[in-house]
Formats: sequence, structure tokens, C-alpha cells
Amino acid sequence: MPAQAPSPSLQCSDYKIGWICALPVEYAAAAAVLDAIHNPPSDLAWQPKCDHNQYTFGQVGGRNIVLAVLPAGIYGIAQAALATSMMAKAFPSLYFVLMVGVGGGVPSETHDIRLGDVVVSRPGAGQAGVLQYDFGKIGIDGEVTPTGVLNKPPPEALTAIAAMEMRYMMEDGSLTDIVDTVLSKRPKMRTKFAHPGVNTDILYRAEYNHVRGNDCRSCAEKMIEIRDPRETTEPVIHYGLIGSANQVVKDGMTRERLRKKHNILCFEMEAAGMMDSFPCLVIRGICDYADSHKNKAWQGYASMTAAAYAKDLLLSMGAAEPRPSPQKQPVRRPQRPQRSVDPRTREDYGKKLLQAAENDNMAVVRIFLEKGGDPNTADKRWGVTALHYTAQSGHNGTTRLLLLAGANPNVQAKFSKNTPLFEAASHGYEKIVQQLLEYGADITGSGKRGRTALHEAAANGHLACAITLVKNGADRFSIDSDGCMPLDLAEKAEHEKVIQFLKKEA
Repeated sequence: MPAQAPSPSLQCSDYKIGWICALPVEYAAAAAVLDAIHNPPSDLAWQPKCDHNQYTFGQVGGRNIVLAVLPAGIYGIAQAALATSMMAKAFPSLYFVLMVGVGGGVPSETHDIRLGDVVVSRPGAGQAGVLQYDFGKIGIDGEVTPTGVLNKPPPEALTAIAAMEMRYMMEDGSLTDIVDTVLSKRPKMRTKFAHPGVNTDILYRAEYNHVRGNDCRSCAEKMIEIRDPRETTEPVIHYGLIGSANQVVKDGMTRERLRKKHNILCFEMEAAGMMDSFPCLVIRGICDYADSHKNKAWQGYASMTAAAYAKDLLLSMGAAEPRPSPQKQPVRRPQRPQRSVDPRTREDYGKKLLQAAENDNMAVVRIFLEKGGDPNTADKRWGVTALHYTAQSGHNGTTRLLLLAGANPNVQAKFSKNTPLFEAASHGYEKIVQQLLEYGADITGSGKRGRTALHEAAANGHLACAITLVKNGADRFSIDSDGCMPLDLAEKAEHEKVIQFLKKEA
């Protein structure tokens, strides 16, 4: 759950977007990515006998979100439709619902789907992005021909998806950054929700069935499909048709038959019920390959990548626009920044940016930048920028957001002369070191005591940072104000791995 203390409650009419999960593991991932958590609405007349949903209330990027999870052990299209209907009655201002969770991937030559990837429903060719493949006209051969078109997502969601697709093509994705931030704040979740390791992502030939047991140790290695390794573990986003039905697909040949007939990218069990009753977008993290080799090892991580995409989508939709509410009574709202005031003329707003960067509140940072705020806003006393704070704290996603907005990676703090690169190397945040270098950080710049970023990485034993810096041209023989090279500092602190690396490079 989010670490923030619950805010004062709003009213039901303040919640415009719903987020439904089928499994507790999906619900936990969804709650973990919220920017803030709210108390229940002051006017919510929830009656468990009539409304079986369990709700959580929160916010992402200025948008109020209501989360719901299906009753334990009760899944499928009908239950999802009922959950959506009950949510719509309780929250009359809803105009859009997300269905976020796990699904079975359908890899092919055109879609190299791997475990942990994300599949997003996208309308096309007479379909709304979700196909209920077990409902329709039954032909002579027993095959079902689906009929009807389900409800499409609203245009603003589709526009945001298109913008995200372009951004992901031009830059590295940011889902791993979101996942890493969540897990760093909630270490207890690491066991179940961290990446299980690429060596456990195994795809068997479609015709080969699972042998026995809870894992695949007895399955034949020669039946494993050979696939080229990826350069990174960043999830790939796939857009297209999601197959929905009341039964789980657990057979490779059935998976292939439905793929060839409908070009399905992913299978799941709830979305068709939702989309039949409400504008909806379906987001599925891939936890298995819809065959007899299914297991739950990837459920946690796949739930987290799906939730991370949903959060990125909501942030990409921009600040929430006011919508007419069917209720006429006054609405109580918590205190929020006055977004109508230009942040460039507000000193206190600049302070909010620095606080948000330090606390990794990406939503506030994004709003500040969208309103024209200066990404290089600095603390007047110390000369520290938002980029300094994110580099010190390891906030990958917020660092990238600032850099994209034009933050200068070479700004020196007033007294220490430390740059963001110096701070990232000093604290061991190798991903941020990479990002800063990509955006022009000066690898030769020095901070306190005349030390470079490589000096700091060596002195603190951060091998990954040292390797990245050296690969990008850092001077191993640079001398600081005390006459020490990076190797000298590593030897003083007895960081053996860094010592071995620097000696080998020399």
C-alpha cells in the first residue's frame, strides 16, 4: 500500500476513473503505484450485501482513482461485469475503467512476447481490442464465430496510448523505473514482485505438454524454443487484440489455433464482461504462455509491470480536466497546489518542485513542468536542483522526466560544486549515471575535494557505476585535491571488486 498517510476524504462524484483487478496480487500492485491514498468518500453508502467490491481510493498524477478487486476465488466475465456495474452505481461520475492484471502471452514471429511484457488492448478491424472468443455463432464444425463489438476506451486514453507508443520507440521505456521505485519503498514486496530472472522465462514448443510436478524440471530441454536474448529486462509493450473467455487457456495447441484464427496476443478471463458495459482499457502483464507449463512464479512481477504501465498511462493523459458532476451539493476537496498560477512566478512552487523531486512525487514534478516551470529551479541557499535530489535518492523515473524537460545535468551545487552525476555515482545509482551521461553530463567534471564521479564510485565501492563511467571515457588516472586517483581511494576503503576492475583496466 502507499506509504503516504490517508488524505481527507473526497466525495463519490470526485472519482472519474475506475481500476479493477481480479486477483489480490494484482490489487496489491495497483495500490502500490498510487501517488497518494485517500480515505473513503464522505458520502459513500457502501453496503457489502449489495456491493461485493472491496475498494481502495487514491490518486495518480492529479487524477482520483477508485480501485476494486473481485471476490476471492470468483473470476470470469460475469463477475467482472457485475463488479463494473456495482462500481458505476457507487461512483456516478465514472467515465472510464481500467482492467489491469496478468494474462497468458501468445508469442509469434510478429510479436516476440516474453514473460513480464505488457499487452494493451487496442481497437482495430471491427474489434474494440478485446474479443470474447467463446461467445457468438457456432458453425457446423463447432467453431465459434464471435459477433458484436464491445465498448471502446475513451479518445483521451487512446491518444495517450499513441503518444506513449511513440515515446517508447524513441527512448527506453520507464516501467522498470516505476517498478524499482515501488520496490525500493516497499522492500517486503521484493520477494513476490521483483523480476524472477530471465533464466526462468522458458517457452516450450506448442505441441509439447507438461510432464508432471509443480515445475518444469522434468520437462525435456530439447523441446524449448530457442529465442534471441534481449539486451535489457525492460518490458516490451505490445498493442492489439486480447482474447477473453470464462475458461483459462492451458494448452499450447489451443493457443496456436486461436492465435492463427484471431491474431490474439494475450488470453484472460474478465475483460469482455467489463467492456460490454463500460468504456474500458485492458492492460495485461504476461505471467505465462497459456500452455500446460503455467505456474505462478511470474504473477507478482507481471502484475507490477501492468500496474506500472497503467500509472504511466494516467500520467500521460495529463492533468485531470473538470467534468460535470451529477451531484449539485458542494464538494469537499483536500488542499492542492494552485495550478492556475504560473509556477515560474511562484517561489513556494519552486520549493514544492524540490520537495517533490526529493520524495519522488513524479505527479507533482510532471504538473510543475507541464505548467511551464523551470526544470533547473534551484534551492537559493545551497544551489541544489531537483536533478541533484533525484540523483542522490535514486529516483530513476523522475530523473528521466526532468532530463526530458531540459534539466541541466552539469549544474554544480553552490558550495560543494557537486553535479548530479557526482551524486549518482557517490550513492551507487548506475541507471541514473547512464541517464545523465546520455543527456550530456560532463564525465570529467569535479566536485568536492576535486573528485570526479569515478573517484566517488571507487571510494564508495560502487562497481557498476565505475564500470559504466570507465566505458564512457572516465579518466582512471585523474588526481583529486589530495593527490589520489580512483584506484587509491578504492584501496583505502578495501573495495576489492573495484580494485580488481581498475587494475585490470589499467
